[in-house]
Amino acid sequence: MRFRYSSGVRHISLFSAKLPVLCASYLRMTDQLLARIASNPAILGGKPIIRGHRFAVQHLLDYLASGMTEAELLADFPFLEPDDIKAALLYTGKQQGQ
Repeated sequence: MRFRYSSGVRHISLFSAKLPVLCASYLRMTDQLLARIASNPAILGGKPIIRGHRFAVQHLLDYLASGMTEAELLADFPFLEPDDIKAALLYTGKQQGQ
């Protein structure tokens, strides 16, 4: 695998040898996180929610946007887990990328 830099071409053989493993690991982690987000028409009108709770991804984003920290979110909403926050951010990023 080659990466171009302004000074020319540089080989990154150590990184490229591990790339398939890194990609598979990343995809597995992404799938596990996204499995935490679901839409159910019977809950909050079908908005994406976190692990079946009546807590929308948008609620979490609004709290973060207001300046609430991850620690404060986890303390105020004990049903949330750190991976729920990561999942919501990942989900939102993927939706914006479409």
